[in-house]
This record gives sequence, C-alpha cells and structure tokens, in this order.
Amino acid sequence: YRSITVSISKNGQPMICAANPQDGSCRLLYQVPNGQNPQQARQELLRRVTNPQPNLPPISVY
Repeated sequence: YRSITVSISKNGQPMICAANPQDGSCRLLYQVPNGQNPQQARQELLRRVTNPQPNLPPISVY
C-alpha cells in the first residue's frame, strides 16, 4: 500500500504523490495549482480515488 503524501517538487511547486516506502520514491499524482491548498487538494484526490464519480471534471495530472 502506497501512502498519498504532499511534497514539494524541485521547482518549489507543491505536488501530491504516492510514496513508495520500499525505495523511497514518490510517484507524481497531481501537481497542485498555484493558490490551491495542498491539503485540500490531497483530500479532493483521496475523495475521488475512494469514491469515483465519472461526471466530475478530471484533476489535471502533469
């Protein structure tokens, strides 16, 4: 099980990624837009993962 975490990318942008404790890597799931709270973005992402709704607009993934 990978944990969803908020980290800061190399250019200082907050991003949400799936942390893999085995090798310490962090796979980018979602780049948090400027002005958006990373914790809110994380909650939103988790909500969509656990309760998918096909008619929601997609989260932009980079």
